[in-house]
Amino acid sequence: MLKLVQVSTSDEWSAYHRIRKAELFDGTTDAYDEHHPAEFHEGNVPLLLLLDGHGIATMRLDFRLPHAIVRLVAVASSHKGRGYGRALAEYVEMRARMKHVKRLDLNAKCSVLGFYQRLGYFFNDWDPNDEGLSEGYVQMSKLL
Repeated sequence: MLKLVQVSTSDEWSAYHRIRKAELFDGTTDAYDEHHPAEFHEGNVPLLLLLDGHGIATMRLDFRLPHAIVRLVAVASSHKGRGYGRALAEYVEMRARMKHVKRLDLNAKCSVLGFYQRLGYFFNDWDPNDEGLSEGYVQMSKLL
C-alpha cells in the first residue's frame, strides 16, 4: 500500500535522508546537510512516499502561493522503473491542489526531462536565480 506522509518521526527523517543521500548525492555525506535550514523553513514540506510502511521516495514541496516548488525528488534505486515516481507526482499534485496551488515549478535534471514532460510539465524560466538551478538542470512548470 502506498502512502505519502509529511516527514515527522525520527524513522521517517532517517529514510528521507538515506534516500536523498544515495540517489541525489551519490551516497556522499560531505555535500549533504541533514540540518539545512530550507528543510525547516515555514512553508516547506518534506514528504516521504511509503510502500507498506517503508520509505521508497522523497521530495520537498515549497509553498510560495499561488505556486509551489518541487524540490529534490528521489526514488530509491531498488524501486525505480515501477511507477513510483509517477505515483509520487500524483500525490504531490493532489496535495498542492488542496492548498490552492495554481502552478508547480521544478528544476529538472536533463536526464529526466522526458519523464516530466510526460507528466505535463513544460519548459519555463520561472526563476533564473533559484538556489536549485545548476548545470545540467532545466526549469519546468505545470499548471494545475
